[in-house]
Amino acid sequence: MLAFLSAVCYAATYFLVRPGVRADDPDGGEFVTTVANAVSIGLIAAVALALTGPPAWNAPGVAWFAASGFLGTFVGRWLLFEGVHRIGPVRAAAIASAAPIVTVASAMLVIGESASFAEAAASALVSLGILMLISDEHVGHRHSAIPDSRHRGDESAEGMIGAGIIGRPPYAERPHGSVVVAASMAGTTAAIGSAVAYGFARSARKVAMDAMPAPVFGAAIAVWAALVVTVVRQARRGRLGRSLRLLFVDVRPHQLASGFLSTLAQLAFFLALSYAPLADVALISASENAIVLVLGIALFRHSERISWRIVVPAVCISVGAALVALS
Repeated sequence: MLAFLSAVCYAATYFLVRPGVRADDPDGGEFVTTVANAVSIGLIAAVALALTGPPAWNAPGVAWFAASGFLGTFVGRWLLFEGVHRIGPVRAAAIASAAPIVTVASAMLVIGESASFAEAAASALVSLGILMLISDEHVGHRHSAIPDSRHRGDESAEGMIGAGIIGRPPYAERPHGSVVVAASMAGTTAAIGSAVAYGFARSARKVAMDAMPAPVFGAAIAVWAALVVTVVRQARRGRLGRSLRLLFVDVRPHQLASGFLSTLAQLAFFLALSYAPLADVALISASENAIVLVLGIALFRHSERISWRIVVPAVCISVGAALVALS
């Protein structure tokens, strides 16, 4: 149940991060969501500290929690947002759902967990779904976030770029033909990179939980470590001032909500590791892909063109998660 709750919260963040993003935004919402994430988890950790006292701190646990924050909250989120802005939340979510494959592999190779038949079958289904999405010729040529500008001038590629949906310069120079293909390829690559980062981040969380079983404080360490790296990155790129303006002046409620929900998702994932093996938790959390698909069909069918080329791979990934949940 905790793993599924984590999946629901993560699924909602896919659709919250994109609204309101503009072409001149410095990072597509990464800074605002990370700050919201850090503030909310900080408040929760403060309450936990007052109620239960400090955990049994140890250097390996803190280091692994910080590493999970760098890999997941920083690298994984950054690449995921790039994917969402370029190829839309439904397709980006489906590709990023390859993360459990990375997690299961690392759990077996690094942590020493063994995979059951159900987990092996689930991994095969998830892999099949991801390969179908990647091999789909439409990934490189058109996607739900870029309607055909010849027929719908109000939702042309120019308009999508102006709204921040399919990326920022250099793709914004001439949003036709090869530029659309480049945006799609970049979005697909970013989503795959996000899956790899999230997969290894989940393994790092498991190692951290074994060394220091303090999920609330561990989540706080992870998010605040990611926030430090994000601030440094924005400062080095000369975008910190603009990012702070988005936080305090030109407020983006959707991005703040995305950060708060990601806090709940991360806490649920950490807590789930207290009751089940990493491989099971990671694969059950892959059901976020099915949730994203349902939301896309029910709420965003006018902006997300969802065909069988997306539905079939998404079903494969979701069935893989269900195999573990039912085993």
